[in-house]
Amino acid sequence: MPKLSPSFSAFEVTRSIEHPELALAWELLAAQHAANLQRLVDCFLQPVRDVAGRIRVLSGYRPDALNDILPSASKRSRHRTGLAVDFIPDHFDQFALFKLLAQGQIEGAGWDRLTLYTSRGIPNFHVDLRPWEQGPQRGRLYTAQPWQEVTVEDVLALAA
Repeated sequence: MPKLSPSFSAFEVTRSIEHPELALAWELLAAQHAANLQRLVDCFLQPVRDVAGRIRVLSGYRPDALNDILPSASKRSRHRTGLAVDFIPDHFDQFALFKLLAQGQIEGAGWDRLTLYTSRGIPNFHVDLRPWEQGPQRGRLYTAQPWQEVTVEDVLALAA
């Protein structure tokens, strides 16, 4: 598997920790999906890892077979095109990271939608990028309990 950045391999972003058997080999990805994953690493994941240290990708690229068996996955999920990832930092407070990102304090980290949600009692992140043809990244922030768009001020209050 190729190395996508100083600290990310293709393996990390092409699998789901819950269904590793459904991962698709990098060599079998459509060229656009591989390019999207590289962009996701360059424009978000590596800059975040540079600040937060090790982050675990919980779900990266999802081939149709994987996306279709996940009960909460959208048929239009950006995971299916390599433009989304769910992750958790290993040794960095999730709320502090959400605050840093919301305030634009991690250089080079951009996104279209960034969501902090809870799964099995643990705060996780979902991030996705907007396809180039749809315009610039919007930098929207969400929480998922309940699912709602929030402001930077809401994030700062949440992380207090």
